[in-house]
Amino acid sequence: MTIRPIDLNPSLAVALSTGSLLNGLHLKASSKINNKSDTSIRGLLSKKLEVLTETVTFFNAADMLWQDKDVRLDCNKEQLKLRNGEKLMEKLDSIEDTKANTGERGTLYVTNLRLIWISTQLARVNISLGYNCISNVSIRTTISKLRGSVESLYIYAKCSTARFEFIFSSLIPGSARLYAVVNSVFRAYDSSRLYREIKLRGAIVDSSSLKLLPDEQMFDNLEGVFNLTSDTGVLGGLFITNVRLVWYSALNDNYNISVPFLSIKVVRPNKTKYGPAMVVETFTDGATCNLGFRIDPPEKMHSTLQKVQNLHSLFSKSPIFGLREMRTEAQAVPDVLKDGGADGNQDAEAPAKTDALAMYYMDGGNRKDRRIIFSKEIGLAIEEPPNGMTLADLWNPL
Repeated sequence: MTIRPIDLNPSLAVALSTGSLLNGLHLKASSKINNKSDTSIRGLLSKKLEVLTETVTFFNAADMLWQDKDVRLDCNKEQLKLRNGEKLMEKLDSIEDTKANTGERGTLYVTNLRLIWISTQLARVNISLGYNCISNVSIRTTISKLRGSVESLYIYAKCSTARFEFIFSSLIPGSARLYAVVNSVFRAYDSSRLYREIKLRGAIVDSSSLKLLPDEQMFDNLEGVFNLTSDTGVLGGLFITNVRLVWYSALNDNYNISVPFLSIKVVRPNKTKYGPAMVVETFTDGATCNLGFRIDPPEKMHSTLQKVQNLHSLFSKSPIFGLREMRTEAQAVPDVLKDGGADGNQDAEAPAKTDALAMYYMDGGNRKDRRIIFSKEIGLAIEEPPNGMTLADLWNPL
């Protein structure tokens, strides 16, 4: 099923195009009214402008979820703060950033959205690594300044077109919690994407019944709902839960779409060529698209629209990301992750190093070429792999 914008009412589409159009219309009309001194026209125009401005919805990009989709270094206090719905799963002390800050002790905070490593000596030196950027997690032997030869956690990540490598080493002798905790949380995140991403034609509906996710509650099950994303409109049903909207075709359960509230920008009414409809504006990977649903009679559509808007508003205040806490008792959140923290070692005004990310690029810390050797595996002359790596290891992240 192809997702594309539904046909909007021409007058409404003009109103949604730019805010400057409204300003120009107001100035031009006001000058004419002042010349004619017609208060009745002024009143009609003000009502018309109120209707137009109500259709324009502004979206605050700062509220968008970035914590699990980005790699950031030397974050400020606001970026380190846990957002709504972000929970601390585990805290690992005495963790060294062996890749770029070797010999420096720090703490690794494992949340349900990202890994946060903060230096013990200087809190401004930190890493925020979203799970959505991680492509592979493994464990290998490396050299640590503080412990010598040690089993380290290797994390390969990709953000946009750049590839990164992170190496964390536990400074506690005999401890295997580092790999076990990070790997289990990352796997749990990867298996719970239905909470955060739009899914097309998934095995989520069976015999017109929705397969509920953990912590998901059903609020409404509507029949006779038309999906207006196609040229003709497809009849089906709509499930409304506390986590997402799920529409399915009445003729084929596998013809469906799951839209989590995390990917919804706004829900609003609109006039289409099929009549009044509920429009769901979504965003994914920086792109936006509109989904339209028609529900008869209009009174039922109005009540459904209000219900979805209220659920979306409540979900935004307390979102569910799909990962459950690993412990029965809640983890105490440290001050450095609450309201930006009050750690005196963190200087909010200190500028971040411009070449900090270069140290984490795949072999980005090299300042000179390594020697050329002959590879028996491929029968070619190649540059010698980094210490502790083989040619097979270099292909694992791909």
